[in-house]
Amino acid sequence: MSEYLSPTEALIQQLTQKNAKTPEATGKIKNTDKMNKYFKLTKEKHKVRILPIEEGSKVYIAPVWFHTLYVNGEPQRFLCLEKNEGFGGKCPSCDAMRELIDTQPKGDDPETQAARKEIYKQAMRNAPELYYAIRLIDRGQADAGVKFWFVRHSKTKDGVVDKIITKEQILSEKFPDRHFTDIENGFDLELYSGKAKTPQGREYLKLQMIEEKAPSRVIAEDDEYKEFLSSEFTLTWRDLVTPKKAPKLNIDEYEYMSLAVQGIAPYYDNDKKSWITFDVANTPAPSKVKDNDIDLANFDVDKFKSEVSNPPSSSLENDLPF
Repeated sequence: MSEYLSPTEALIQQLTQKNAKTPEATGKIKNTDKMNKYFKLTKEKHKVRILPIEEGSKVYIAPVWFHTLYVNGEPQRFLCLEKNEGFGGKCPSCDAMRELIDTQPKGDDPETQAARKEIYKQAMRNAPELYYAIRLIDRGQADAGVKFWFVRHSKTKDGVVDKIITKEQILSEKFPDRHFTDIENGFDLELYSGKAKTPQGREYLKLQMIEEKAPSRVIAEDDEYKEFLSSEFTLTWRDLVTPKKAPKLNIDEYEYMSLAVQGIAPYYDNDKKSWITFDVANTPAPSKVKDNDIDLANFDVDKFKSEVSNPPSSSLENDLPF
């Protein structure tokens, strides 16, 4: 039996093993440089080199869980403090999800089932969503060093990671003595993308095909290669994405996320050059649906949707670029 460990198997290990390796932040990325460290499909052809999570490893994807919450009416992604290791294990958004699920009324009649369905739908707005972090070098912007590609998990098995895994399997059969991410003799990949549309009609670039180039070292020049191994190669996704907080207001990540769940998180106003805060004592908290709040005999699904389920409409692209 081959000792080769597929990324899918490695990912399952990362998600299920209690002692799975967790990449730690190195502190080497300045805040002013962070936006240049994100990779995103911006044209129909990119040439990249995907990197393993550490030298000698065949694992190149790291699971990262995000919540989408609203700050000043705009959607922002928050690291899940429960599913991502190292952040205390207690997450306000996950707690809000479970609390709302607990309010579901019991019963098998159509009205109760409709209420259960809508409450569950609302609760899922607080559920974490799985992404994968992929480290790579964008050959078109090689001077930027290591970049990070955050891609959403695809329930339909046709996402970016699924396509990369398929290509990896093909390459492992053609070249059983090497892994495509090997920094000494792996492969650059050409990513070909085409225009697609979301269900809402927004256009975006979707990965369509991957082609490998000739085997090569990740950086040819010896001096540059050694420098790369001691600097850029040590970066992890935790250097780039950190829990949101407001230290100048003495608000840590847990409290800030709790306020965001309630829709009253403070935010920095660039025009006023100051933080905008809410008077928590006088700001009504979002209504929570209880069993006795629902008139099951006259339950109005559309009214429930409009009052509870609909957040402000906006684009996610104004937050993290993925």
